[in-house]
Amino acid sequence: MTSRERVYRALEFQSPDRAPRHLWRLMMWAELFAADDLAALLRDFPEDFTGCPEPVLAPGDHSRGVRGKDRTWTDEWGCVCKSCFYKVL
Repeated sequence: MTSRERVYRALEFQSPDRAPRHLWRLMMWAELFAADDLAALLRDFPEDFTGCPEPVLAPGDHSRGVRGKDRTWTDEWGCVCKSCFYKVL
């Protein structure tokens, strides 16, 4: 089963061979601190989602701050996020 088929079957509740996977936020940390381990993990367990776009929601009433720029920001869903990689330039 291809990744595309797996994702579509999961979205349509048609029992894919396994759950589609994507490492999401782990990637940034792993690329910085465990690049060799990440490469091995992706070799053994390739992702089913590639090139995932940035969130498609426009900033709404709950959105505060800028992701990746501010140390703390609130996303479109009202979730407060804090960056552990914050540097003042």
